[in-house]
Amino acid sequence: MQENSQISLQSEKNPIYDIAKALGIIAIVLGHCCPIREVVLFVYGYHLALFFFVSGATYNEEKYTLKPFVFFQARVKSLWPGYFVYMSLFTLINNVAVWAKMLPHRSMYTIKDICKRIWENFIFSGSETFGGAFWFVPALLVALMVFSAIVYFATRYGGRFKTVLIIILCSLIGCVGIIFNLSKTSLLWHSHTSMLVLPIICAGFLFSHFELHKKHIFRWYIAVICLVFFHYFIITKAYRIELSAEMIATKYLFYPLSFAGIYFIFYICTLIEKNSTLKKALSFVGKYSFDIMAMHFLIIKVIDAIFGRITNQPLDTISVFPRAYGYLWPLYLVASVTIPPLLRMFVSTLWKAFNAKIVVDK
Repeated sequence: MQENSQISLQSEKNPIYDIAKALGIIAIVLGHCCPIREVVLFVYGYHLALFFFVSGATYNEEKYTLKPFVFFQARVKSLWPGYFVYMSLFTLINNVAVWAKMLPHRSMYTIKDICKRIWENFIFSGSETFGGAFWFVPALLVALMVFSAIVYFATRYGGRFKTVLIIILCSLIGCVGIIFNLSKTSLLWHSHTSMLVLPIICAGFLFSHFELHKKHIFRWYIAVICLVFFHYFIITKAYRIELSAEMIATKYLFYPLSFAGIYFIFYICTLIEKNSTLKKALSFVGKYSFDIMAMHFLIIKVIDAIFGRITNQPLDTISVFPRAYGYLWPLYLVASVTIPPLLRMFVSTLWKAFNAKIVVDK
């Protein structure tokens, strides 16, 4: 459940990445809890693309270029434990959640069901409702593995055309991803999405490789143009982007819209960097974005269960997923963004104390 050390190092050098992850995870929570249609359409248009972009930007080229298998081990080490622990936790609390009417139309798990689902969690194929946002994790892992292989191949055989070869290969695979998504062809671990986002990961990689964050490329007038472009197609024309459902607007607009959204958010990040208090707060949220992604559905439904029983709401209403009471969305958002980091810090403190006690006893 630890962040990859390479990502942490990049974030320390350039906190804009943690700020971007914070805005991305806030957008994800908003997309799941806010009843305002325009807000949902807007945040769905860029939030996951933003995470893929940051993943490319934090790729440690110096450390992993010629060591794709070492990179694979590092990414599995950083992603798999958290995925497995959280998804297995959701498996184990399913029966309590069903009893509390926090889940719609779910049945109690038998011991056999629990064992089967824990195994599925082990192999990145979990399907727990509370862990619904985690479909993104294996797709990210596959995409990064393919990208790492492309960087290795281009470095070994591309010579001075290495960068061009990386761009070409990522673009070609991205085109295949568009075909799969438009035809609604789903592959294991959402690999069709992994192919689709390779150009976005590549763009993040180039952004970091050429140190564009130091070259003041984010201008207010370009951000306004991106916002208008994004608003016209996403809000006015309702071209929906929802990668978990293979919805990518159109074959021509997915990448332009994704990059317009990313540019606009990174411009906002540059403004946030100028305010030390806001910068620290959002950097903190960004560092715990994985935990927020994992826990926000559960937190929303706990709020629903408590509020519904206090106000004597019908049980069928309480069980509506992902949230029962749209007007509580500010509470959902604040709780989802603050509780997971605090819980993670508390558990980490207990774990460190436990390990320290073992060392002392020895």
